Amino acid sequence: MTIITISGLSFFLTMALMPVFVHLAVRYSAYDIPDWRKIHHQPVPHVGGIVMTIGTFVPILLYSIPGTQIRAYLAGALILALYGLADDFKGLDYRLKFTGQIVASMIAILYGGVKIIHLGSLLPGNIVIPEITSVIFTLLVIVGLTNAINMSDGLDGLAGGICLLSFLCICYLAYLEKDMNLVVIAAALAGSIYGFLLFNTYPASVFMGDTGSQVLGFSAAFLSLTLTQGHTSLSPLLPLVIFGFPILDSITVTCRRLFSGRSPFIADKDHFHHQFVRMGLFHSEAVFTIYVIQSMMIVLAYILRFQSEWVILSICIAFSGLALTFFNAFDNKNLTIRRFDRINQIIQGRAQVWRENGRFIWMSYKSIQFGAPLLLIWTVFLCDKVPGYLSLSSGIAVILFGAVWLINRKWSNQFLLILIYLSVPFLIYYSENHPASWTGNSIRFFYHLFFILLTAFSFLTLRFTRRQHGFKVNTRHYLVLFITLILFALPEPDLRDQFGAVAVKMIMLLYIYEILLGELRGKIGLLSFMTLSCLAIVALRWFF
Repeated sequence: MTIITISGLSFFLTMALMPVFVHLAVRYSAYDIPDWRKIHHQPVPHVGGIVMTIGTFVPILLYSIPGTQIRAYLAGALILALYGLADDFKGLDYRLKFTGQIVASMIAILYGGVKIIHLGSLLPGNIVIPEITSVIFTLLVIVGLTNAINMSDGLDGLAGGICLLSFLCICYLAYLEKDMNLVVIAAALAGSIYGFLLFNTYPASVFMGDTGSQVLGFSAAFLSLTLTQGHTSLSPLLPLVIFGFPILDSITVTCRRLFSGRSPFIADKDHFHHQFVRMGLFHSEAVFTIYVIQSMMIVLAYILRFQSEWVILSICIAFSGLALTFFNAFDNKNLTIRRFDRINQIIQGRAQVWRENGRFIWMSYKSIQFGAPLLLIWTVFLCDKVPGYLSLSSGIAVILFGAVWLINRKWSNQFLLILIYLSVPFLIYYSENHPASWTGNSIRFFYHLFFILLTAFSFLTLRFTRRQHGFKVNTRHYLVLFITLILFALPEPDLRDQFGAVAVKMIMLLYIYEILLGELRGKIGLLSFMTLSCLAIVALRWFF
């Protein structure tokens, strides 16, 4: 439950603070201005990085075990956040950027003890690298990976999605290695990134800026090196697999710039994500493709975690060769991806026939309008007991929502969604892991059946609605689907049983509510009443 609590807290802080900082960005004109090499065409606030940093730091301070490791990470990340803020608002010379990265890296190395001390079987007799060589090599790796993540921040949701998948992989491996501080840091980073992706998925309303990309890059290096060096059975080359795609991208782009006589520090449009777009992929399709590649890499990292370093290196070289051959073939022949528009027209035509059937969409919509809050109330009664902190927070939430409703009803839609995001994970968790004694197999069967039916009606509503605005499927939902499948495939029965069913039900119910809120178009009076009634029941259950 601690992992869910940490991720949930960082997610909530990021989601709640983002509108505040966006308002400040608009007030002080803190925008990312479009230019010839950028994809977006309108100025976009780039305050996401500082919000993610706050959302990450708070859970770490609350749940980590104090020590030099945590202090070194926080100090290094804070330095890069400050340098990133200066670059986002004022613009910094690349030499000043490198200065900040070197200072943060040296804090991690000299104070935090993050050092590459061995390379496994790559060196004869598994010898230990000399101290001076180790410091220099580690410095190059941390700075290099920090810039690799920074370079990958070229499409909406791209750097965030890559890092989310990578940090979840590190969190799981750290849990297996019983390094709880790394688990806390990785879980906090994952929660804050997902909260940020709510605003950054295409079309993005917020960018992370250099503040976010440098903190994420430093975090990637700090966590992966700490995890794979020292007293561990994991291969020291595992970071090369986990972050293989952004590393290959940064090396390839740097080499191209040098070979063409350009400065390696001047940005261009030669990154892999730009090449995917030139091939004919839409913005979201390019991001989705890279998400799939990154998903394969982290699964491969888990499979290879105990393998020989020569095996891992060979696979990385083979992957790099295939990727470069693929991109060079498309570039040299100016090939583009063909689209089968006729198939899309047939599918859209069939869907239009169903949309015109008003009774069909009315039935599915009404089913989720009344079914979603009833399912949430049912979930409350499935819990054996409700913790005091959950009852107290639910009571406060009801009072706060009433105040928001009276002050400004325009805020109530977003506030209701925040309450749902905060309450659903806890209620699902306690109903699954602490069920009431009266819930037999038949009760659980009908409960699960109700879940499945509501999910089906939600999908039909989403597919055949006539509304132009509301809930839309995007690349962020692929991340959720992939993470859910991974939770169900975990080899550890205790983790699978604890998080697998909880994750699926939590995601299903949250998406049902998101679809419903999109369909209601702000008319949330009945839904608010039923949801707040559920929270009031949670608050009262503690007293009885």
